[in-house]
Amino acid sequence: MKTRDRRGVTLIELLTVIMIIMVLAGLLAPVLQIARESARKKKAKTESVDLAKAWDAYWRTYTNWPVGGAQTTIAMTAGYVADLNGNSPNNPWGMKFMDFPRRALQPGVGFRDPWGTPYEVTLSRSTISYTWDYATRVYCRNRNRYEYE
Repeated sequence: MKTRDRRGVTLIELLTVIMIIMVLAGLLAPVLQIARESARKKKAKTESVDLAKAWDAYWRTYTNWPVGGAQTTIAMTAGYVADLNGNSPNNPWGMKFMDFPRRALQPGVGFRDPWGTPYEVTLSRSTISYTWDYATRVYCRNRNRYEYE
């Protein structure tokens, strides 16, 4: 009886290795998705805080909200991004209150959260003993809502 030299890989061995890789990839995919979602949430929270601080600095500088912003909830459209970026008539001194990504500075885009929805900011003021009191709330309208005052 002659013995064979075994130099190649059989089809069964190849399929077994492919199945093992697929099982490992299937186990790893949800972990990666959870990590990606966690990173988005952190980014949204950080951007919400930065946005609230920028509007706070705007108020402290001009003691007024931009035209159309008082007592309302605004979406961070390109016009309001320009107000905080120093490229607007509502920002007469041209002060830059926040650095925005390039994409947010394009006309018609605005400042969006990691899920693609524009941030919503509530700007309000009231008179308490003859002084202005103000509040800034930033909403991220997705899975977990973040609010920063």
